Amino acid sequence: MRRLVFAASALAIAVTGGVSLPTAPAHAQSACQATTPGPGTSARRQILNALRPQVEAMAREDVEFVVDRIRIACDWARVVVNPRAPGGQGNHYEPVDAVFQRSGGVWRVRETACGEVDCAPAAEQYRKLFPNLPTALLF
Repeated sequence: MRRLVFAASALAIAVTGGVSLPTAPAHAQSACQATTPGPGTSARRQILNALRPQVEAMAREDVEFVVDRIRIACDWARVVVNPRAPGGQGNHYEPVDAVFQRSGGVWRVRETACGEVDCAPAAEQYRKLFPNLPTALLF
């Protein structure tokens, strides 16, 4: 019996050894399931903290985010937040719509959508810039 198992294994190696087999992608971007990280979760904190320096630089003050939408699919995320002064007292700013990508376990802002009246909708902007963006994030 040992010879048969060994012979079958050797045959399998010999048949596939010199042939390059196409590998399917780990996941198709359109098949990525989107999830919403809940308040207080590590993923949500990491994503919002990646956005914070950019928004605080524009606002020239500390901000907190009121999250309108936050979705993660594969190694991509998209958020729509309403920045405001901490505690809701003082300044409130225009909503921010941003796309993130996770690389090496770290979330980084890839793009912040133009929110001006004459700009294309955010989903259209992102679709053009990032063809591999999971379709589940084009809300």
